[in-house]
Amino acid sequence: MFRHLRNLILLVFLLLFSNAPTCFDQSVYAQESKEESVVTSTTNAKTGDARPVSESSAGGEEATAEGAKQQQTPARFMLPAEQHAWANFQPGAWREVRITTETFNSRGKVINRSVTTQKEILKAKSEETYSLDLQATVDLIGKRIVGDWKQRVLKLATNRAGEITGMQKKENQIISYEGEEVECEIWELRYLDDSRQMVDRIVYSPQRYPFVIRRDSKEIQDDSQAQPVEEQVEVIASTIPFVIEGKMTMCCSQRTTRRRAKGNSLRVTFLAPTVPGGEVAAWSSDFDSQRQLTRWSTFELISYGLAISPQLDEERR
Repeated sequence: MFRHLRNLILLVFLLLFSNAPTCFDQSVYAQESKEESVVTSTTNAKTGDARPVSESSAGGEEATAEGAKQQQTPARFMLPAEQHAWANFQPGAWREVRITTETFNSRGKVINRSVTTQKEILKAKSEETYSLDLQATVDLIGKRIVGDWKQRVLKLATNRAGEITGMQKKENQIISYEGEEVECEIWELRYLDDSRQMVDRIVYSPQRYPFVIRRDSKEIQDDSQAQPVEEQVEVIASTIPFVIEGKMTMCCSQRTTRRRAKGNSLRVTFLAPTVPGGEVAAWSSDFDSQRQLTRWSTFELISYGLAISPQLDEERR
């Protein structure tokens, strides 16, 4: 009996002993597999092995790379065509305007008067540029000078021909606009204007005509001194009635102030979204450094059309 009991105890002991290593080996293997995975991942990172360590880690790396790519892509100020005074229309849209200018001497007497009739036709437009065909006829001191047709290619964002060399989006700002608080986008654009480097600070509201609520322009110079704003264009009234071809039309009013060493100028403009080019009337005055009036001029719309007439098309050919 004692011998049977001893054999039974020995059998139980052997069974317990044989099961223990199995559980232990599984836990050790799991731990070793985890450590091996970590070591393999580290080794791949150090050796630069292009093979992915695991599917999940590869997906994470791709997501990180995509996120970094998006962060590196600079924001761009793209004025939609439908918000631009010319690009809002189809090629062939045109207008004819008259500019009357008088020049004064130091005693305030008119010494010169000219009347310029100018025709402007939208020739083409793209995502970032538009081109105009222009022709001017000048009546001066009893003489008429008929100019040739010329073409100008301008940027939608600046209305200038020079290349845009950089742009940066600033933090949005809340501005007071006709007694209302309006959130606007703020942009800085750098571009070439002939031989000068210029920077524009743009206050943009995509919901309010004429969309660019204010634009401050100044020259970038090499010295560290801050340059004053050279030109400031701002909306001063958004709903002004104006008669265009016998019909009362909603316009907005802009004020343009130019400040230069030789003198300043002030221009008030009426803009209509229904007319190619926007401008329907304007009045400007130029002053010398002593605030003496040296010149003034008026701008008036003669006629316009949304499609070019055969006669006008023949003239520019």
